[in-house]
Parts: sequence; C-alpha cells; structure tokens
Amino acid sequence: MMASSSLAFAAPATTVQSKVRLWNSGTCPYAQRAWLALLEKEVQFEHKIVDLQNKPEDFIALYASLHPDPTARAKVPILEHCTENSASSSSSYDVQIIESNVCAEYIAEAFPNSQGSPLLPSCARDKAVMRLLGEMWTHSGMGNYFPLLLAGQAGKEGEEARAVELDKMKKGMKIMDTFLRQYGCDVAESPFLLKSGFCLGEVCLAPFVQRLLIVVPHWAGVDLLEMTDKEGWGRLKVWMEAVAWRESTVKSGGTKEETIKNYTRLLAMMKGAGANEATK
Repeated sequence: MMASSSLAFAAPATTVQSKVRLWNSGTCPYAQRAWLALLEKEVQFEHKIVDLQNKPEDFIALYASLHPDPTARAKVPILEHCTENSASSSSSYDVQIIESNVCAEYIAEAFPNSQGSPLLPSCARDKAVMRLLGEMWTHSGMGNYFPLLLAGQAGKEGEEARAVELDKMKKGMKIMDTFLRQYGCDVAESPFLLKSGFCLGEVCLAPFVQRLLIVVPHWAGVDLLEMTDKEGWGRLKVWMEAVAWRESTVKSGGTKEETIKNYTRLLAMMKGAGANEATK
C-alpha cells in the first residue's frame, strides 16, 4: 500500500525522538530516499502527503521559502526537523531541507549509529566505496531506463529502439556487476556493498532498483534477474535483490500494481517532459 497522510514509524519507546516532518508524494522515487532513511533510522515522523498534480499552497510556499531560485518548481521531498528539546507540539522546525540526497544524508548523520541502522560507514575506505557506488550507477546508465520502457511500449514500431536500449542496459549491468565484485565485500559477509551492511548509498539507489525490477519486465518483456543468471552476473543479482526487497524499501515503495499504474501515467507524460521532471 502507498503511504497514508499520517503514517509514521513506531520507534522503540526507549529511544529519545526529535520531532520530524516529511513532505512526500508517496510515489516519487527521489522522495522515497528520505522516507527510507527515516525508516532505517527508526525515527518517528509526521508524514505529509502531497498531491503533485494539485499542490497545496502551504507546500508551495514552504518550498519557495527554502529554494534560492524564486522560479523553481516545488517538489518533494521537504524534510523538517525540530532539534529543540521541547515537548511543545507548536515548536518550530529549526532545520528545513530540500533535495532528496541531501535529506537522506542529513537523516543518516543527525541520528546516531546506535539508533536503527548505521547507514554511514566508519572508515574512510568504505565511505569512498559508498560514494563510488553512486558514481558507477550513473556511469552505467542503469537508472536511465525510460527510453527502454518507451520503446517496449511502442510494440513492433519500437523493436529496433528496444534492442538498442536493451543492449545499453546489459552493458550497464555488466559494469555494476564488475564494480560490486571489485569493490564490494564477499557475499558470504553481506549481500550489500559493504560488510557493515545496508548503507546510505544504497538508500539512494534502492527506490530505482525496486522499480527497475518491476517496470522493465512489464514494458520491455525482460526479467533482469533472469538476465543476471544467464550472463553470470551473480554479484549484481544478490545486491539487487537485497536492496529491492529490504523491508524499508518495500514499506516505502508501492505494490507492483501501484508501480505499473504510476509508470503508465509517467510514460504518458514523457512525451512532453523529461524523465526526471516527470517523476518529481
């Protein structure tokens, strides 16, 4: 199920919590990064669900107050954190942040490693590898799968484009498998990138891996996990399954049916807007 307007993670009663509010659409993979990080850190929070097709005035005004460009379009997420030690529900939020990667990183740093999952590696080498994960994901092109979906949606007319885009996807998957084998830990130690477990870099990629495993088979007719078996990319398969099926990823993402419904709308919007713009 998608988020309700009041959904909040029930953290242990012994944990001291600060007041946190997340503005989110409930469907955006970018905003899911912040939601996922809050779940991982076991933070209680108020969840403000925003209809991106009919944005409320208070959301638009808040975003405008935080972005230095007055012409910037209001988008999710917005993270608010009251760090004051006060029991008053009227306390103002002294920390207000935009941009999904920044929100997720703030959550990982603002709450101690003793609370929830320690998303930040403790050693410099692992921190560098975690950042390299994001760089290699971008370099591989695995996140740029909308052209493949559009080609698949076009049927016979898109067969040539589908073959080209599928070849790009396969090359990208090979790059990621090589990266994980070269820099990641042994799967006997952890299915994730690092021996220490699920990290901030994976928080930022999990929403896209989750969707990739649903939408590519649906529109392009290719099961990517079966492809990893066929091509011998076992390390990539283990990693993709681990991040896509992690409890926090599943809780903060939609069902297969909801994802397909949302992407049907997004693909229709793609004719007049870019992929990144359509998904925010």
